[in-house]
Amino acid sequence: MGLRCNRPRCSRSGSLRSWEQALQLPRSLFTCNMLVVLKLSGEIVVNTPAEGSVCFPNLKILHLKWVKYVNDDSVRKLFPSCPVLEDLLIWRCNDDNVITFSIFASALKRLIIDFGSQYSQDYYKLEINAPALEYLNLRDGRSEHFSFQNLSSLVQAHLDVCRVGGRLVNDYGYIIFHLLDQLSNVKFLSLSVDDMKRSKRPGDPHESCWIQAQPLLHLRIVVIVGFEDLTDELELVQYILENAKVLKAMTIKA
Repeated sequence: MGLRCNRPRCSRSGSLRSWEQALQLPRSLFTCNMLVVLKLSGEIVVNTPAEGSVCFPNLKILHLKWVKYVNDDSVRKLFPSCPVLEDLLIWRCNDDNVITFSIFASALKRLIIDFGSQYSQDYYKLEINAPALEYLNLRDGRSEHFSFQNLSSLVQAHLDVCRVGGRLVNDYGYIIFHLLDQLSNVKFLSLSVDDMKRSKRPGDPHESCWIQAQPLLHLRIVVIVGFEDLTDELELVQYILENAKVLKAMTIKA
């Protein structure tokens, strides 16, 4: 169950699981020069040290499953310290001590996120800044705010975003509209049914979000899952058919 990292040389691959008690990561791990693959899961606390003392110069694959963090800063400092990180997988647990989950990774190409669903009065946020990102698989039932920046390289996106509880249920479709608006360069897009419900503008229950959406200049393939023939869903389908100029295939599943 242990993971050792001895400077100046350390293993190129590390894996640590704990299901019995919370484990603090050793400080030496955060400056492990040779580490290429790191996988953490279970009752582990990611206690990122202060600025300037975190560096994974060769880390390319990072998996974080159900781990906890000290606070928002523990997340914010972690990913920019991985300059060659290409593959990131995150499965969040409840009560992981993070409100704003920030992913800033300049070399990241593949990102899989499962935030699950959690009712809370906290205003959860997800921030992604990844200019090299090509693949995104996002399942998020807790965030109420999304900030996607520098995703011009994104080719494939799978979105399953719904809100089980919280303050913004009635206009959550409008938030999803803005999220999709930031993914205008994708060629393959997969949407779950909850992404298309309640897609009215806040304050105007009769005006659809999609009339203000940006053209889908690169979209070639669309998959819609959980279609129920609702008005909001039909409006989105109509918008895609009219504005995706290079669309080759659309698959709709009940």
